[in-house]
Amino acid sequence: MSQLRAADFGEYDVKPEADQTGFRVSWDITNGSKKPIDLDAWGFDAQGATTGGTTESLFAENGSRLMGGRLATAKTGTFTFEYALPKADGLDIVFTMTRMDENMNILAEDPHWTGSIK
Repeated sequence: MSQLRAADFGEYDVKPEADQTGFRVSWDITNGSKKPIDLDAWGFDAQGATTGGTTESLFAENGSRLMGGRLATAKTGTFTFEYALPKADGLDIVFTMTRMDENMNILAEDPHWTGSIK
């Protein structure tokens, strides 16, 4: 997770407020199955981990790689999403992925990762 800078934002991008930390989460997905996977069936979310803060969505076109479409067998895709977290909620984040299709196990815990905005 990396903190966003003014240079990351274009004229029409959605920027953080003065009391928020803007950051970008980047992740890789590798398709180890025998058929293409539908990336539109996955959702993702980042929330504050230090005090539990709620994030807001941002958009910074420079360096952004939105997740969508299909990922072929044995291929890896790198994707990003931008968020804002109130500065008072610290710099630690919990990032969660959720599968939203017929293969979803509603009893399983969604995979999540914790890290710090750097």
